[in-house]
Amino acid sequence: MSGTSIDAVTPERYELELKTDGSDFTLDLLQVGDESLVIRYDAKVGELTIDRTHAGEPFATEYGTTRTKAITVTSLHVFVDSSSVECFVNDGEAVATLRVFPSELEKKLRYEGATATLTGWTYQ
Repeated sequence: MSGTSIDAVTPERYELELKTDGSDFTLDLLQVGDESLVIRYDAKVGELTIDRTHAGEPFATEYGTTRTKAITVTSLHVFVDSSSVECFVNDGEAVATLRVFPSELEKKLRYEGATATLTGWTYQ
């Protein structure tokens, strides 16, 4: 991937808004070492995938750990709390709520993809 890359330490609770031109991107949330919740968009096939396979302690794996939706993504609004992530795609065109149990260590956010606007807010 070419374009923009960002790595940042995040608080336990935050909100993130991503606006993109519809190009490929990967957003790793709750990253601790090899653990992270991965949100990946592949513009060529028009699919958004959310993967919690390596997002901390596994649970409810019998229901699967990835979800893929055929959609053109231009915006993503994400709410992250201590054990949940809510993701609103294109102002609610698609919505996902996930439970995750990440490590207690310092968590990071990582973005790679085309140039995009990332705006974040923290909560106490």
